[in-house]
Amino acid sequence: MRRINFPVLYQFPSLLILLDDKVSFLHNVELALGPDTLYRLFSDPARCLKFLNDDHDKRSSLSQRALGFHQNYGANSLLHVDLGVLETATCDPSRFSTPTCVVADYQMPKMNGLEFFKQLQDPHIGKILLTGVADRNTAVEAFNAGIIDRFVMKGDTDSLTQTLEHVAYLQTDYFVQTQNSLIMGLEGISPIFADSVLMEFVQTKLLAEGFVEHYIATNPAGYVAVKPGGEHARLVVANQKELDRQSNYAAQNNAPASITTGLQRGHSVAYFYELATDYEPGEYSWTSYLAEAHKIEGEVDSWYVGILQNIPAPADFTTTSCFETVLASQAG
Repeated sequence: MRRINFPVLYQFPSLLILLDDKVSFLHNVELALGPDTLYRLFSDPARCLKFLNDDHDKRSSLSQRALGFHQNYGANSLLHVDLGVLETATCDPSRFSTPTCVVADYQMPKMNGLEFFKQLQDPHIGKILLTGVADRNTAVEAFNAGIIDRFVMKGDTDSLTQTLEHVAYLQTDYFVQTQNSLIMGLEGISPIFADSVLMEFVQTKLLAEGFVEHYIATNPAGYVAVKPGGEHARLVVANQKELDRQSNYAAQNNAPASITTGLQRGHSVAYFYELATDYEPGEYSWTSYLAEAHKIEGEVDSWYVGILQNIPAPADFTTTSCFETVLASQAG
């Protein structure tokens, strides 16, 4: 199975931390950031560490809230994942304040960049060191020792481009690394994330459609996907067994033959977020719960993928919980 840098369970825009004692340099980097980047600037390493180690750690991460252990016969334990926590995560605006990458200068008077990174408690946060030519050997040693993940020579003409490329990779990799234990808990529940061909297609599809968040979902398998303005969608992933189940449900509830046939043949996939039995005969709008399907020949199965746009958001969701609102408050 090929490994791709795609968080198969969930991902959302997260926080970049920039640390340098030279405020003018911080503002130069700030100007190079994209308009959709969430970030915080620090010129004091001690204050930055307090934010990362103390203030942030008071809030449990999404993976910690979703993951639990049920004790069984002494030392043995059963891993349990609450997918409901993931599916309703869009109601919590604090998710966007999750630090996933830190860029720090090496040369700082009170504490150099390596001393800073050695005190950073979260091992999954990406660490990028900015350094000069004289400190290159030190940076290489720190990289080999696992103290930092990347280093960039500040004197390089493309140093900003290098830095931003590293940031993009490491912010995504943060989610990949923190989801390993969750994936263990989902073995046998949803096989879709074990298929790298399928996951690569899903990643491309979500980006092309303009989604900035995704969270794995079940019944049917797939993802809750969210756009910057908070519009929710459901990406449905079905194999033939799931298509048959959807087709049978439609037939049992007197759907038109074109609906049942389209599902069975893989022309469409369904997400019945409202039950047909809650409606009077003939009032259920079957086509509102269908999406055109694209067939993917994966590594472990044949898959049919479709996206239902503008599905109802969770009951507790408000516009204050969407990415656009958080970006606007940062700009203000």
